[in-house]
Amino acid sequence: MDSEFLDNSEMADDFTHSRDDNVSEKPQFYVGLEKRFADLKGLLFHNQVSVIGVHCMGGGGKTALALSLCNDLQVKDYFHNNVIFARVSQSPDLNGILETIWEKITRSKRTEFKDVEDAHTELQQFILHQSKPILIILDDVWSKEILEKLLFEDSGCKTLITTKDKSTIPTNPSTQLYHLPLLGPKDALSLFSFWATGQTSISSDTDANIMQEVESKCGGLPLALKLFGSSLQGESQDA
Repeated sequence: MDSEFLDNSEMADDFTHSRDDNVSEKPQFYVGLEKRFADLKGLLFHNQVSVIGVHCMGGGGKTALALSLCNDLQVKDYFHNNVIFARVSQSPDLNGILETIWEKITRSKRTEFKDVEDAHTELQQFILHQSKPILIILDDVWSKEILEKLLFEDSGCKTLITTKDKSTIPTNPSTQLYHLPLLGPKDALSLFSFWATGQTSISSDTDANIMQEVESKCGGLPLALKLFGSSLQGESQDA
């Protein structure tokens, strides 16, 4: 069941990972996403917002931002360390995810729930009686039907959802949909340079053909920039 939470082998979608369920490792470099990070943090602290949907194509940085929020000291302080990250995916073990959310919220083990409905009902009742705020981050949600089984109604419980399909996110007054834009040329080159050389600036003697490839192949996608930059590590023509 814990494999649904921060499985390192599945974190490549958004170019970062964490090593355990406590999200204790800082996410890797995410230049160009700082403003997006600040925007999402502001929404988390907004009293009238209970659900935040983060939408963009695969490889656009959704998971990187989600993990960064998990690690942010202000976020952890605001939610009294009640921050839970769940990797959902296309075919999730919903019962397992709900059981793990239970363990993390209650700080205690629990016998298995009868089914998904039973798990959701018991968690909903527990959350309603909590005095401290809770943040649940649901990463890579594929459908509205799956999401409905993982959402909870309570003013003290906030949910951040990452998805490739914006129709997954419910539309109501307390929900905010945040479209994550691709990186602009300057930030894209900085991210590429970081993965290629460890530096965030582009040297003046950078091969023009490489720069054209960065623009044509990667198109502002953080994952593509990571893969292309990493493939050039150690080559003399690196940025």
